[in-house]
Amino acid sequence: MEGHGLGRTWIDEYNMLENSLPSQYMWSFQWILTQFTPAPFPFQPQNELEQVFVLIVILVTIPLMGAQIGRVTATLNQMNANSNANGKLKRELQAYLNLTNTPTTLTTRAMRSLQHVLRANKGSRTAPAALNKLPMSLVEELHVSRKSEKICAHPLFRLIMAPGVQLAGPVSSKFQIRSLAIGDHAFQENTLATGMVIIVEGTFQLTSALAADSLWSPVAWFAETSLWTACRHKSTLTALELAEIFALTPEDLAMVVRNSPSTIAAVHEYAEAFLSRVKNFAESDLAVDTPIVEDSLPEEWSDCAIRTTQLFRLLNGVSGAVSDAQYSVETVKNQLPSSAPWSKIIEVMSRDVATPELISDLEKCFAELDPHNGTYVIFQQDGERKRALLGMASAVWLIKDCYENIAFCQTSGTRLSKTTWDELQEFVRGVNLTQDQIHAVLVYLAIRGLCKSKDYCLMCRPSSRRSPEESLAYAMEHLGDTIPSLAFLTRQSRSLLEGIVGILCTFNFAQLLQGENNPQSMALVKGVLQSKVPELLNVYIFSQVCMMCGVTGEASMHGSLFLNETNAKTLLLAIQCVQGLNDADAPQVYWRYITARATALDLSIESPEEFALARLLCLTRTTDQSGLHEVHAAWRKITADEREALTECLLVDGIKFRACIFMFLPLFLANARANPGLGLARAFRGFRELLRKLHRHGAMSSPGSTVTIDIAGLASIASRASSCDILVAAIEKAEIIRIDESKVSLIMTQECWSILTEGTKSSRQADILDRLHEILGELHNGAGVAEHQQWAIHDAQIIDPEPRIIRTGTLHAEGDEDDRVHYAHY
Repeated sequence: MEGHGLGRTWIDEYNMLENSLPSQYMWSFQWILTQFTPAPFPFQPQNELEQVFVLIVILVTIPLMGAQIGRVTATLNQMNANSNANGKLKRELQAYLNLTNTPTTLTTRAMRSLQHVLRANKGSRTAPAALNKLPMSLVEELHVSRKSEKICAHPLFRLIMAPGVQLAGPVSSKFQIRSLAIGDHAFQENTLATGMVIIVEGTFQLTSALAADSLWSPVAWFAETSLWTACRHKSTLTALELAEIFALTPEDLAMVVRNSPSTIAAVHEYAEAFLSRVKNFAESDLAVDTPIVEDSLPEEWSDCAIRTTQLFRLLNGVSGAVSDAQYSVETVKNQLPSSAPWSKIIEVMSRDVATPELISDLEKCFAELDPHNGTYVIFQQDGERKRALLGMASAVWLIKDCYENIAFCQTSGTRLSKTTWDELQEFVRGVNLTQDQIHAVLVYLAIRGLCKSKDYCLMCRPSSRRSPEESLAYAMEHLGDTIPSLAFLTRQSRSLLEGIVGILCTFNFAQLLQGENNPQSMALVKGVLQSKVPELLNVYIFSQVCMMCGVTGEASMHGSLFLNETNAKTLLLAIQCVQGLNDADAPQVYWRYITARATALDLSIESPEEFALARLLCLTRTTDQSGLHEVHAAWRKITADEREALTECLLVDGIKFRACIFMFLPLFLANARANPGLGLARAFRGFRELLRKLHRHGAMSSPGSTVTIDIAGLASIASRASSCDILVAAIEKAEIIRIDESKVSLIMTQECWSILTEGTKSSRQADILDRLHEILGELHNGAGVAEHQQWAIHDAQIIDPEPRIIRTGTLHAEGDEDDRVHYAHY
């Protein structure tokens, strides 16, 4: 320092360098503290620079010191003010209670409650007046932020507050917040229930004269029954500490959902399922005005009730209702017996045994089929178990050429002929199944029905529940413990099984038999086959023949009622066409089958309308001349415009131009055909109205080449509608829900079913209008023949001999260019 002209420093003056390092640190730290406090420091600056530095430090610390002192003072003042305010509140309440001669016990409760409120500072949670200035949407978001976590603990509100439903804000805002002090009652025994209560904070005691007391804490809900029916409380819910609850009245719930049809339907379905349980559980009859109902009911009831709603199934990819049973891979695995190795299966197939013994042996070889502890029994699917067994038995009979066994239960009029059986045997011998292929087919037949169980599918991820085939593919990969037979497959057998299931996910052979799918389905399976072994196609076809032979297993296990003469001939036509898939284009294979079905009924196929009629014969499951005449007569009853629309829909291939596959269309037509109030002509007319509705909705516009539309609900309506007007009215009231980019579901709402009973017109009026419509159709038909039905076929080249082939063509109606349909029919 001296070398720098600063003179002697305080370090030199007080010999600081001679002290130890800890001592030097403590002296330095004390000096810093003295700059912020009035405490003295024994060492002084020894030169001008040190003096300037000390002055600067003092000047800087003065405002900082003042700010800290001010903050501390403000905090002390606020604490004193709060204490004084709280003390004033206590004194005012005490004085009021004394002046009003309040009983001592009540005074104590009131004072204790005030003490808890002040201690918890509950007043800060009250909504400020500024909230009234904010937009309603923002206020609802604030309600969601604060309440949704607790509210969504309940399955119903978790569903209707889902992002896709868009009711989170309105629902949250309707739940009213109530604060309770010690000893306050959320509700009392034998009083009228005004709504559901959810515990948000604090501990409560539920007391009842007929049950032991129980303690409850967040999150729990009570008195849910009061949302669905008038009832009285069976118990009393009392706060044991300062607590908070959410309360919802049925009137507020109704106000929230009234503008959302899908939510109304979900709430209605949920309430019906929930009340059915309460009715069985309640000690008093729910039919009386205000029955006494248990306030705390099992949470499983709510979980099971929500699974019965269509909205839940749509949002979660589940098809159908779900039973009460809850399963896991581990619980199912622990109940299953062991499957038999392949050597045991070979032994069974090598013996000539009667049907009962064969069925019994198959049950022993495949654990899934065990009649006592098998997977089907666990999931209460005995019907599917029997279908699986008959399908496997049919596979054995087909392989071993056991004609008498498979035709045993058939009547003489429809019995499978030996000639047709021999043709089937030619196919089986041509397939020339190896042991690995037989094993793969048998395991497929044994397990395919598992995913018909909705409970089993719940163990699959939601995205795999869109179809039984996708669920089966997922189960094979991830739920192997529930399918013991997989463990005995060789690598080649497993690969073949995966190939069969993979084809099923894109192409359904049974749907081809009734013309339900389209050429694009054939193109998809052709694409799958390109990366598989060549023999996979024949193995797949054989497995599907066996599967269809087993569909009547619930009716009889002594032979196949399905494989009669008529169905066997249809199967042979499909087999012959599909076997050519490796060597021909997909549309050619598809239309070759449709044409073969028409040719078998002596129907010539030359015009586009006749191609559409040929496909309708498949869709209506027509196999004889009387059926052909019925379909043809119905076709001629509808107008030329309606035939034009149906022709366009039925001919588009889904490869070059977007097409639709209507799931359950054959069932819709079959139900309408059997319904005296409808018949086929009115079913065609109703289907035309469905097409219009789908076009208006935009449901047929999709990035994919084919849109699958589920009309299972409409098929049920067709069996009960008493007229075409009622059918059309039900279609108009139905909701269209897009499941994903390529799948749409037609949901029949409660209003649709109400139309069946109420009707839109009298039956006599409907009959007259339908008859006038048919006459108009006949008049159109006459004009249509003269005008070639307003259709033109350009550049068509018909090549003989059979099958007829329209190589290229442009089919269009007069009018909008967008309605043009390109096709290549075979």
